[in-house]
Amino acid sequence: MNVGSFYGCRKKCRLRTVAEALDEFQNDDLHADTVVVLPPAAGDSSVDSDVEQLNDNDLREDQMFETAGEVEVEYEEAAGEENSEIAEQEQDPNDKSNEPDDNEPVVQREAGRQLRKRQKTKSSNPVKVPVKRRKTPDSDSGPSNTRKQNGKSQSIATTMTTWKKTVKFHKQFINNPLTSLADTYPMLQSLPPMAYFDFLFDEAMFRLLADQTSLYARVDKNDPSFTVTLADIRQFCGILLLSGYHTLPEESHYWSNQLDLGVSVVSDAMSSKRFQQIKRYFHVADNRHLEQGNKVAKIKPLYDALNKNLTQFGVFHEQLSIDESMVPYFGKHSCKMFIRGKPIRFGYKIWVMAGKDGFPYHLKIYTGREEASTASPLGTRVVKHMVDAVQPHTTIQNHHIFFDNFFTSYQLLEELTDNGIRATGTIREFRTSKSSLLTSSFQFRVYYNSLLYYNT
Repeated sequence: MNVGSFYGCRKKCRLRTVAEALDEFQNDDLHADTVVVLPPAAGDSSVDSDVEQLNDNDLREDQMFETAGEVEVEYEEAAGEENSEIAEQEQDPNDKSNEPDDNEPVVQREAGRQLRKRQKTKSSNPVKVPVKRRKTPDSDSGPSNTRKQNGKSQSIATTMTTWKKTVKFHKQFINNPLTSLADTYPMLQSLPPMAYFDFLFDEAMFRLLADQTSLYARVDKNDPSFTVTLADIRQFCGILLLSGYHTLPEESHYWSNQLDLGVSVVSDAMSSKRFQQIKRYFHVADNRHLEQGNKVAKIKPLYDALNKNLTQFGVFHEQLSIDESMVPYFGKHSCKMFIRGKPIRFGYKIWVMAGKDGFPYHLKIYTGREEASTASPLGTRVVKHMVDAVQPHTTIQNHHIFFDNFFTSYQLLEELTDNGIRATGTIREFRTSKSSLLTSSFQFRVYYNSLLYYNT
C-alpha cells in the first residue's frame, strides 16, 4: 500500500507574520497541524525586536499582534498522483529527514513541543469561560428579584409580559372636562393677595403653633412667665418668610441701626429680644404624644394641616405632575439627603403632586427606607400614595398624571390603566419587562399607559 498517497505529503514553510500564515492556509487542501513562533534570533536580525508594537487604542478581541521572529508552519498536503513519488520518498525508512536534527536550535524544537502539548490539552479539556451578566436594580427587571432586608433575603416575584405587535389597546378612559376654579368659586377673583395666604395658612394653624410653643415653654423648659399670642406668631412667621428672599449675613443685621443694613419693617414689627425668645421655644407638636417611629413627628401636625388646606377647593388642574422637591438644610438630621448633580444637593426631599402651573396639592417628606417589607419599588409607592391622597377631593379618572423615569414602570402603568387613570412618563430601559419593541436607542421615549401596545 502506498502510505504517502493515503496520508498525504507533510511539508514545512516559514512566513514572516501570523497574519500571512492565516491567509496562506485558507485552502482546504492544506492542513496546518503545527505552528511554531520562532524567537527573534531565528528571523531577520535587521527588523527583529523584543518589543511588540501594539496599538493600545485598538480594543477589538480579534486584534492580532505581529511577532518578533518568523512563523514556522508544518502542514500536510492532500495526496494525489502528482506527489505520490514524493510521498514515498518521505516515507522511506532509510530517510531520516523527519528525525530531529542535532543542528536544529533547541529553542525551536522546545517551542514546537510546547505548542503541540497545549493544543492537545485544549482539545481534551475545553475550558468554559463564564459569561458576565449585567446587574440590574431591584425594580421590575426580570421574572424574579431578591432583596435583603434586616439581614434576610426576600424573594419578589414579578410577572413577565408576553409582547405582541398585533395587540391593540381597547381601554376606554373617562375624559370629562373639569370646571375651572373661577367658575366654581367666582368670589376668589376679587380677593387681595393676603386673603389667598390666609386660605393656606389659616387661623387654626397659627393657633396650633401658639399653643404648642407656650406648652413647650411651660412643661419642657419650666418657664411659666412666657406667653405668646396669635399676633406674635403671625409676626414671627412673617419675619421668617421675609428672610427667605431678603437675606443678610447675620440674623441680628435685620435690627441694625445702619441705614444700608437694617430692615425697618422687621424692627417695627418685633424687637430682636422678643424674636429670639419665641425662636427658642417655638414648637409644632407635643413631645409627650409623638408618633413612634416617625422621624418627622415634630412637624407632622403642620404638614397635615397644610395638606388639608391645599385641597380645600378641590383639584382644579387636569394635568398633574409627581416629582421631588428639595428644601436646603445643612444641619444634622437622619432625614437629610444628599443628591449628587442637583442644584440643591443637601436638604430634605419632599414628594410633591402639583398642577401644571406649580400649585401643590399634596406634600410628603421622604424619611428614608421603610421598615415594613414591601415588594413595590419606591417610585410606585409614591405615586400610589399621591393618588390616594387626592382621590377623596376629586374624580381621579378626570386627570392626567405625569412623572419621570424614577417612577415609571410597566407594572405601575398597567395598574393605573386598570383603575382608569391616564398616566404618562419616561421610562428606563430595564423597566420595560424585556420588551422586544423598545431598543436601547429609544430608552428616553415616552410611555402613554403602556405605549408599546397602545393604538392611537
